[in-house]
Amino acid sequence: MNIPNKIHYCWYGGGKMNHILRSCVKSFSHLGENEIKCWNEENSDIYELEAIRFLVEKKDWAFVSDYVRLKVLYEHGGIYFDTDIQVIKPLPKEFYEADMIVGYVYDCIMSTAFIMVRSHHPFIKYLLDILEGHLKAGEKVVNKGYFTQAFLDYYPNFKLDGKYREFAKGCFVYPRNYFDSATFDRNAGYCIHHGMGTWHNPSTLKRLVRPFVKLLRFYVKPFGVWYQNRVNDKMVDNAGVFKEIYLNNIGKE
Repeated sequence: MNIPNKIHYCWYGGGKMNHILRSCVKSFSHLGENEIKCWNEENSDIYELEAIRFLVEKKDWAFVSDYVRLKVLYEHGGIYFDTDIQVIKPLPKEFYEADMIVGYVYDCIMSTAFIMVRSHHPFIKYLLDILEGHLKAGEKVVNKGYFTQAFLDYYPNFKLDGKYREFAKGCFVYPRNYFDSATFDRNAGYCIHHGMGTWHNPSTLKRLVRPFVKLLRFYVKPFGVWYQNRVNDKMVDNAGVFKEIYLNNIGKE
């Protein structure tokens, strides 16, 4: 079963997208003949899903989308993009012939901003079960953490080292410069995850500086490459157990 030509993204809360997000969503069409579906309050059953009812009531839309992305991927298959993913060039035909394509956001953390998978994949069901367990207990979890741990627990041949490999039949993981980080590598760079942080509290002091940094990252590629490499180093350094596993896998103390 191939991965269908469907692109999914979520936009809950009815807010207006800024220029960068609109540009990113528009770039999804660079993939060619794909059905593009925006999941929102009007076309999804979020009000009837017991697991996320408390999130909907509190309007925690970022956590709602964490659940919805897995649900729609399991039911429909296709490609999930965060709204701050910019598609740079079309994906190879062989990607659609796989069972699952994923990537790193940092060298030791898996990305949830880009997921490409066939419908009814058992690993996506496994992720849904984990997330539902947390949500039914009233717990909000950061998706990158349990997502990364799930790969380690579910796939015995998965090696957390930031590199390309086929970790199960038809399942491939790619370095962060394929779907997340800006790069000068012409063999990579299919997408850039600009990390707009739409979930951030707007009252934070950093809101005064963040818009300028976002614009520089979006429009000045050398700055974007430098910035994302800097953030990667910082996030790896603070990744706790995942850092230890990563360093062990790449042969560093």
